[in-house]
Amino acid sequence: MHQGATENDIRYSVLVEDLFQLRSQVSRTRALSTIFKRLTQVPSDYVKLIATGNTDIRRYTILFLVLREHRLLRM
Repeated sequence: MHQGATENDIRYSVLVEDLFQLRSQVSRTRALSTIFKRLTQVPSDYVKLIATGNTDIRRYTILFLVLREHRLLRM
C-alpha cells in the first residue's frame, strides 16, 4: 500500500505467492480481508512507518494503533 500497489495487486501477491504462509486458501483470504479492513482505517503516515521503519518503530506504531482503537487496553 505504501508503494502505491492496488488492492488487486496485493491480493494477487498474497494469495498466489502465499506470503502469509497459511495452509488453506480460505485462511489466506480471511486474513487478507481483515488486514485490509484495519489498514484502510489507518492514516497513511502510520502505514509508512510500519512499511519503512526499523523494528522498534514498527512495533511502537502498531501498539499505538491498537491502543488507539481499543479503549479497554488504555486504562
